[in-house]
Amino acid sequence: DGFRRRQDGAIWYRIDDNNWDFLCSTLEITAATRNEDGDDWGRFIRVCDRDGEWHEYAMPMAELAGDGNNYRAKLLSMGLELAPGRKAKEALHRLLTLWKPQARARCVEKLGWHRDVFMLPDDTIGEMAGERLVLQSPDALQHNFRCAGSLQGWQDGVGGLSVGNSRLVFSISMAFAAPMLRPLGLEGGGVNLRGASSTGKTTAADVAGSVCGGGPTGYKTTWRATDNALESVASTHNDSLLVLDEIGQISPEALGTVAYMLTNGQAKRRMTRSAVARKVLSWRLLYLSTGEVGLADKLRESRRGARPMAGQEVRVLDVPADAGAGHGVFEALHGFRSGQAFADELKRLANRDYGFPLRVFIKRLTKENWHELANGLIDRFIGDVVPSGADGQVRRAAHRFAIVAAAGHLAQEWDIVPWQQGEVERAAKRLFDEWLAARGGIEPAEVTAGIAEVRHFLELHAIGRFAAWEPDGTKVQNCAGFRKEDCSDGNKPTFYIFPEVLRRDILGGHDASLITREMARRGLIKTNSDGRPSTKQRLPDDTERKVYVVLPAIFEEGDRAPTEIKSEPAE
Repeated sequence: DGFRRRQDGAIWYRIDDNNWDFLCSTLEITAATRNEDGDDWGRFIRVCDRDGEWHEYAMPMAELAGDGNNYRAKLLSMGLELAPGRKAKEALHRLLTLWKPQARARCVEKLGWHRDVFMLPDDTIGEMAGERLVLQSPDALQHNFRCAGSLQGWQDGVGGLSVGNSRLVFSISMAFAAPMLRPLGLEGGGVNLRGASSTGKTTAADVAGSVCGGGPTGYKTTWRATDNALESVASTHNDSLLVLDEIGQISPEALGTVAYMLTNGQAKRRMTRSAVARKVLSWRLLYLSTGEVGLADKLRESRRGARPMAGQEVRVLDVPADAGAGHGVFEALHGFRSGQAFADELKRLANRDYGFPLRVFIKRLTKENWHELANGLIDRFIGDVVPSGADGQVRRAAHRFAIVAAAGHLAQEWDIVPWQQGEVERAAKRLFDEWLAARGGIEPAEVTAGIAEVRHFLELHAIGRFAAWEPDGTKVQNCAGFRKEDCSDGNKPTFYIFPEVLRRDILGGHDASLITREMARRGLIKTNSDGRPSTKQRLPDDTERKVYVVLPAIFEEGDRAPTEIKSEPAE
C-alpha cells in the first residue's frame, strides 16, 4: 500500500510512481488491540530507538480521529525518528490506519490482577490462554514499580536487617499482602504508623516500598494531594501496596473522605460536559501511612472539629510507631551504634536493591496452590488474637493484621525473606495488641467514644450547667440538669440530665440509644423497673419528668483498665 521496509529497518513511503522517500526509523505494529469488552480498538506499536532499545505503546485508534499530535508526540518520545514536513505526518497517519496485523491482544487500563495474570507497567506475570495482555493507561506510565540491584542483595540488606524489628517486618509483609486481597476476596484498608518526628517512620515506609519498587524519588508518595489526585494514585497502585508519607500534610476536611475512598476502592462519580457519566476509577489495595498524628487527631483539626467515625477508624488503623525499645520504630539495631545510623543504612540499602521481592512473590502466587493455606493462617491468627466477645469492628481490624501475617508467612516459606518461622506472626500479633490497647477495649468504638463524651461533658460543666440539688442561690444559664452531691462517703456527684441535652449537646453525632443502653449495662446509669436507661424523677424545681441519672461510677470508668492484652516481649 505504498510503504516498504529497508534492510536497516527504516520505513519508506512512495511519493510518486518512481520515487521513494524516508518516512521513519524502525517501527512495527504487532497486534490489533481491544479491551475486555471488545471495545476501544487500537494498535500495539513497537519502536526501536538509536540505542537499539525497543519501546512499546498500545495506541487507541481514537487517536487517529484528530490531528494526530498526541500519538506522534508519544512515538517521538519513545525514540522514533520521523521525517519532517506535512507529507510525512500524513503518510504515518495512513500507515497506522492501513497496517492490519493478524495477531490480537487485550488491552487493560490498570495494573494488577486480570483473571490469572498480574499486570505491571513493564511486565506481565502469569499466563492467559489464547492472547497477550497489554497495558493501555496514561496514568500507569507514571509509576515507581522499577527494579534495581538483585533479590539476593535485598535479602542480605533490607530483609536481613528487618529481623527482630516488628514494625519493619510488618511493613514489608504488607507489601506481600496487597496482591493477595483480590484472590482471597478480602477488602483493603490502611495502617498508620503514628509517632513523634525522627522516630524512623519514614524509614519503615522506605523499607516497605523497596519490596515493590523505587527509583529517583523512591516508591512512596505523599499525603499532600487533593482527593482527586489521590484517586489517580490509588488506581496506579491497584492490587499493590500504596505508601503515603506524612498524614499531617493532607487537610482534615479531605482526610475523612479519603479514608473511606481508599478502602472502598472506588473514585467519586463525575459527569462529562455532555452530562454523561465518566468512567469511574477503581482499585483494591493496602496502604501504609506515616504521620505524627493519628486519624482522630487530624480530623479534629478541621474548622468544625469533626469526630472520627467508627468506620473511618477501622479503615485506617492507628498503630504506635515507637516500639518501646528506646530506638523509635526499631528494637534490634544489629550492631549499629544508634537508631539514626541504622536508619541511614536501611535507606541506603532500600535505594540500592528494590522491586524484585514483589515480582518473585507474585510469580509464586500465579503458580502455587496457596489459597487454602492462606485462609487457614488467617483463621488461626484471628482465633489467637481476638478476645472472646469482641465487637465486629475488632474482628474486622484483626483480618487486616491476619492477611499481613499470612503473606509474610508465605514469603518466608518461599525463601523470599530471610526470616525464621514465626517472625511475622509475632510482629503482627504485637502490633494488633498495641492497636487494641490504644483503642481502649473490645467494645464498639462508638460506645467507647460516646461514654468518653459524657464523662468529658460532666467534668467540664459540672458547675456551670448543672443546678445544685440543694438550692444555693446560684443561677445556672442554659441548664442541662441537676447535680446531687453525696458527701457522706466522699463520692463524686450524681447527675440528672435532661434527655434533649444528652442527645443533642452531649451525644450529638452519636447513637444515643446504643450508648445509654451500654451505660446502663455497665451500671453507669440508673434504670427504671423495665431496665430502660431513662427514669422519671421528682426534681428540686418540684417537677416530675424523665431524666438520665448518671451515677458517680462514670468517673471510675475513665480509669478502668482496658481489656487485658498479652504481648510478646521484644527480643
